Amino acid sequence: MSEIFEAALGYRRRGWSLIPLGANKKPALRRWKPFQTKPANEAKLTKWFDGKGFPGVAVIFGSISGGLGSRDFDDMEEYLCWSAERPELAATLPTVETSRGRHVYFTVEVDCERRYRAAIGKPAGIGALNCVGGELRIGVGSYSVLPPSLHPSGHKYKWLTSTANFPRVDLFDSGFGPCNREVQREPKTLEDGEGFDGNDVSDLELSAAPSDAIASPPEPPLCLEYSLDSLPSLLQRRVELALERTTPTKDGFRHRKLFELCRELKAVPEFRENSPKAMRPIVKEWHRRALPNMRTKAFDETWLDFVEGWPKVRNPKGEEPLTMMFAKVAKMEPPPEAAQFETPEVRLLVGLCRELQIVAGRGPFYLSTRAAGGLLDSSHVQVSRWLRLLRIEGLLDEVSKGSVATGQASRYRYLGSL
Repeated sequence: MSEIFEAALGYRRRGWSLIPLGANKKPALRRWKPFQTKPANEAKLTKWFDGKGFPGVAVIFGSISGGLGSRDFDDMEEYLCWSAERPELAATLPTVETSRGRHVYFTVEVDCERRYRAAIGKPAGIGALNCVGGELRIGVGSYSVLPPSLHPSGHKYKWLTSTANFPRVDLFDSGFGPCNREVQREPKTLEDGEGFDGNDVSDLELSAAPSDAIASPPEPPLCLEYSLDSLPSLLQRRVELALERTTPTKDGFRHRKLFELCRELKAVPEFRENSPKAMRPIVKEWHRRALPNMRTKAFDETWLDFVEGWPKVRNPKGEEPLTMMFAKVAKMEPPPEAAQFETPEVRLLVGLCRELQIVAGRGPFYLSTRAAGGLLDSSHVQVSRWLRLLRIEGLLDEVSKGSVATGQASRYRYLGSL
């Protein structure tokens, strides 16, 4: 019996509804909706995991799996911030190590989920809720990868804590909330038996909430005109990280680092639709920290550059074309030339270089070892060694070497088949 088949049987005996995943973390079934209302039996699991040998298994969330849900922290910094503020919850809830962060599992009552969605202005919604650094996966229309499935990078998902118990949580007190901000608890506005049923689904669309259901309207973008201290604590931490990463450490980098601040802040959902004027307190704090390492001392100059740079941001931090290209490469079959390498990350790097060359056409392409390291969950030193290996094997030509002084990455030309 394979490891994943044995695990799937164990999950099924917990009462969870499961589906198989392909190598790209997508459902390996044409239609997985039926398993949102009726779990697959052990005979079907045997066919999937012992017969066809699918490499991944996922659990469907909601009442079909006993109210199971998860908070997916795809950013490790966000998980560390949350666990520092909720140490008892972090120590209690079953947690999975992923290739980039953590998945924290729990159970939630249908009524709690319904009131929570109403409180954030999405009373008729289904599926995952977007958060800073990940998602909150609850209710109908959500699923998540379970250990010991394999990530496309080769990383194996694994439990870090006991799975003997999956405690029930109150979403209002969990700190999981959308965009990691505190959610105002709303009083129950529907009597028992009224309104929509969280399990009543048709083609993954729930009917609208009844007219007597009082739901809070969507929150407007956060305005910072008064004080940074008024922000929720985890959002303050996000701002602090943005300041730490973009404050210049030597003269000559003011303009470049200021634009990076724009990109960092645009990546925060609460700020994305703000006018630049609403961000003035953050820019003032950035300017205060940057003063010792800037020739241009006047805040007016910094403020003008920020106001002009804010609408020019095309790719917020984490949404760069390279990031999106890597996500595409991770779902593709590696180039034939990658087969000679045993390390999964090297095979992914070969595919990334090939895709970059296709986009670049006849010219060379830029590739930063630090950017690639972030995607491959490896150090820039290790990526540099892998790139050197690709050059030795005749798959890559280094056209020009990058420089910290110029701020430019190295340029390469992919020599394999396109």
